[in-house]
Amino acid sequence: MTYTLSGCRVITGDEQCPYYPAANIVIKDGIIKKIGPAEICPAEGEQISLRGKLVAPGLINCHHHLPSVLYRDLGSDLPLMDWLQQAMWPAQAHMTGEDAYCAALLSCAEQIQNGITTTVDQYYYADCNARAVKRSGMRAVIGATVFDHPSPESKDTLQTAVDFIEKYRHDERITPCFGPHAPYTESPRTYRRIAALAAEMGVMVHTHIGETRGEVDCIREKYGTTSTQLLEETGLFENRVIAAHNIYLSPQDIDIFAKHQVGAVFCPVSNLKLASGIPDIAPFIKAGIPTAFGTDGAESNNALDLLQDAKIGLLLQKTMHRDAALMPAEQGLAMLTAEAADIIGMAHCLGRLMPGYQADLVVFDDAFANAVPHHATAAQETAHLLYSLSGKNVQSTMVAGKWLMYERQIRTFDYPAVARQVQQRAARIAADAGLL
Repeated sequence: MTYTLSGCRVITGDEQCPYYPAANIVIKDGIIKKIGPAEICPAEGEQISLRGKLVAPGLINCHHHLPSVLYRDLGSDLPLMDWLQQAMWPAQAHMTGEDAYCAALLSCAEQIQNGITTTVDQYYYADCNARAVKRSGMRAVIGATVFDHPSPESKDTLQTAVDFIEKYRHDERITPCFGPHAPYTESPRTYRRIAALAAEMGVMVHTHIGETRGEVDCIREKYGTTSTQLLEETGLFENRVIAAHNIYLSPQDIDIFAKHQVGAVFCPVSNLKLASGIPDIAPFIKAGIPTAFGTDGAESNNALDLLQDAKIGLLLQKTMHRDAALMPAEQGLAMLTAEAADIIGMAHCLGRLMPGYQADLVVFDDAFANAVPHHATAAQETAHLLYSLSGKNVQSTMVAGKWLMYERQIRTFDYPAVARQVQQRAARIAADAGLL
């Protein structure tokens, strides 16, 4: 099927032609066929008028925990380890697979409402999470969490991860991977096994690195090195690796990231809430390391508004370095789109609005006063997107040419019914865990 989105302002992500003040986007069978002004890109098929609205590439959330919306607001105002031990781990012990599925679906709804078209996840119940993503219409890279100890889902989390990867490795919208939690919860032996299996199966690895000073001290005391250097010794970085947080990395660690092109994902809002620290992103960019933003889970971020995470991340860098020109809006946009796509191995088809790319896009309107005024240049529109807009300005979200949300109505499932279910399940879990 062929149709045209007509008359829209378009931020393309294409360095050769980054912005159109008024353009048509012709979509055929879920792929962008043509894009440009009407005089050189005439409409084909049905026309959907987006006159005056802003269209951008779909956002890619590079670090998330889908079912964690179940724990939103629990354990607030606690530092990371207290938060984990006193709130998260007790609550997680009472989560079932059906709880995870319902919560993951609600998380998909919230991300769709905020213009996120691809989410990069790592959590328990990976199969339930994948089913939810497929129902929602989103794309996802889903890491099956691996621990050295049993999880609420499995006594052998590594075998469960292998089975999950085998099940979804040829799926159209789900990219499965290994999700070892962190070097302070998994042994080097486990990481070596994952490194070998990832190489054998040709899949990515998604893990946490350098999130807290406590992790740094723990790894130094146990192994006499850093998390990054320890993982390099296991051979993990011979694979494509997505590393979340990266707050406490040494210059030598950053060199290792650059050497292996480890994808560095930053979650500034979650880190700020847990007082884990403020990541210094600039050295990663200077070293040529692919970088992106993530929301982390709703249990530590509370909201899944990736534009706000990016805005806060950019502003923190400017303040840290006392340089307002550092990390401009264009860099932030890339970290939400093209660079994020590169980190997950999909730069050839996601992260830009160009012919041949997937029609994954987000539409912003002027329904709220913060969206007015705007100015018709690439630099001004990009700054407008990163600094002025937020998830509330998202009108519609599309993946593979299909509207997942159109004019603020979720189209792929019964969102109000899912929200009611999650409310009930979250209340039961919190009560069973003694948190209410």
